[in-house]
Amino acid sequence: MDTSVKWYHSGMPGIGSIRYDGNSIDTSFLSVLNNVLFSGFNSQAAVSCSVSNGVATIEFGRAHGFSPFSVVEVSGASNPAINGEKRVLSAPTSSSLTVLATGVSDGPVSGSISVKYAPAGWDRVFPITSNAIAFRTNPQSPRASFAYQFEATGTSMYHRLRIFQNLTGVNSGQLLVDTGSFPLSRYLVIGTYTYPFIIVASNETMYIFFTGTNAFPFNSPPTINNGSVTMFGNGAPLSSSDVWFGCLSWIDSVPAATPANRGGNLEFCGAPSGGFFWAGRSYTGGVAGVGLTHAMESFYSGTAGASGGSGVGAVSAYPNGPDTSLILTRKAIFEGSHLRGFAPGLYMTPQNCAQQFSQMQIVDGQGALAGRKLLAVRCGSGSEISPAPGVVFFDITGPWSYTP
Repeated sequence: MDTSVKWYHSGMPGIGSIRYDGNSIDTSFLSVLNNVLFSGFNSQAAVSCSVSNGVATIEFGRAHGFSPFSVVEVSGASNPAINGEKRVLSAPTSSSLTVLATGVSDGPVSGSISVKYAPAGWDRVFPITSNAIAFRTNPQSPRASFAYQFEATGTSMYHRLRIFQNLTGVNSGQLLVDTGSFPLSRYLVIGTYTYPFIIVASNETMYIFFTGTNAFPFNSPPTINNGSVTMFGNGAPLSSSDVWFGCLSWIDSVPAATPANRGGNLEFCGAPSGGFFWAGRSYTGGVAGVGLTHAMESFYSGTAGASGGSGVGAVSAYPNGPDTSLILTRKAIFEGSHLRGFAPGLYMTPQNCAQQFSQMQIVDGQGALAGRKLLAVRCGSGSEISPAPGVVFFDITGPWSYTP
């Protein structure tokens, strides 16, 4: 069973929180990235492990906090087939989980077994300093491995995001893209809040759904009802010769009531304004920091609304009558007038169906995605007390394709 794609959310124990404290540089976002991309989190000691019919049941002395179909890393088992990355098949109780144990004989498994959420597998180039951290995508990838630097910049809780080709220090090197500011704060916020989030990642690409950013009401704790999807890491290039397709998108730093109305945000069927989505280099390799735009690959009506909302495509009915299906299509990425590739693992829908799915609902893929599990992420601009108008879907079965 493939484990190359992982998904995480702010309710997972030990993942860390993204905070706004209003009066100092806060590295909480950097700590979350470190846990998710590099180190893993929520290490739990098992009290027993037994195998029956190719499935291992691991028992803990307390509630473990591991979600079904998430990816965990097992270590310390006497039988090496139990160790390594495993996708959680089920959690029969709050203190037990099951994983595949193919080829392992029935019976108890000894050892000092521990389990944690597995990291996405990025390389940490520089650990957290006073205000910055840097990662590199999978260095074994045939695509160029850019370094992505995240810097907490000040009391407004804005973060600076950058792409480097050669990073010589946590704040120095061959800079290709400098975004300015990415807000994790709220405008006129009162009090100290933490912000719900969802992350889906491979060892080459990471998507982050942030909620509550700069949204009404300004004086209420944020919920997971609405927000925006941003992307960091490699796109899936149209040509194998395009090895420079390292991408970075972000939310506009200008405080506004509608955080999702930004050109770089991936939940939109078409980029409303463009310009907040960049690649480290052009597909030619010769130009650094080129702007990108994006659109739904198929069924696109030209409306820049959120995927799954009303009026965004030629097929709006859900389910589709002739085959009662959920229709999904890829997110195409453009450099100027050229189709450069696609956002791996991310699927849009032209159907008006957002209200039919709950946040982080896991659904079965259909058609070309049959046999895969999809994570529904409700997104788009709305109030903090009303549901988001859109929905996107992430393939969490994997692997994601990066080949033409």
